[in-house]
Amino acid sequence: MSKLDPEQVYSELDNSILLCYEPNTEFCHRHIVAAWLEILLGVEVPEVKIKDDQILLVDRPAYIKEYLENVMRMNRNMRGFKSLRALYLFEKGEKLELLADELEAKTGECYDDYRQLACFLRCEADMAEDEYKKQCRTKKK
Repeated sequence: MSKLDPEQVYSELDNSILLCYEPNTEFCHRHIVAAWLEILLGVEVPEVKIKDDQILLVDRPAYIKEYLENVMRMNRNMRGFKSLRALYLFEKGEKLELLADELEAKTGECYDDYRQLACFLRCEADMAEDEYKKQCRTKKK
């Protein structure tokens, strides 16, 4: 999954349903995909089950998201971030800055809109990091 772009995957899923036959409480690959999207994009991927013709929201096993976060952290230089989402946003901004540099060198034109978006992404990364730290403090209480 490290080679995939989570925004592209999310966009291509286009409100699709991830479906498996395992019970909600058992390990399933859909749990990994859902946790990955939640961690990096901050979107909510609800886990549901059908009972008596009703759709019920249920909790996904918490250990899956925790395990995925630990694995992702081990394989990344966190660059001082605690939040994987914050790191993702920061690196996305860096890539945009590099792209602006390359395009400006090739074309001689100004790509301030790319730089402005990169700045916005860094601010969003800071906010995601603050939110993550706040959530960690709340869990400890």
